[in-house]
Amino acid sequence: MTHKVVFSERAERQLAGIDGWIAAASSPITARRFVGTIRRYCNHLSHFPDLGRSREDLYPGLRSISVERRTTIVYSVTDEVVEIIGVFYGGRDVMERIRHNED
Repeated sequence: MTHKVVFSERAERQLAGIDGWIAAASSPITARRFVGTIRRYCNHLSHFPDLGRSREDLYPGLRSISVERRTTIVYSVTDEVVEIIGVFYGGRDVMERIRHNED
């Protein structure tokens, strides 16, 4: 069964922040490519929603997965939807931020 992938407002803000940071540090083309890679990976979860590590200890249905070595995607899975809750870049303490609802 294929799930629908949706991005939370928080995840969209985080992707925009990653794009801006990389564009300033490198180039807009590099930023677009990197964010595009993250989005494609998230969309891939529609076919394999259980791919990441279960974080049921925090919330029911919560999972996390690393992408491109320095990016962590946190998402929840229901019967029909994969919701991308957050996209964290650069070695941040992701689970602590999720617990406290921080970007």
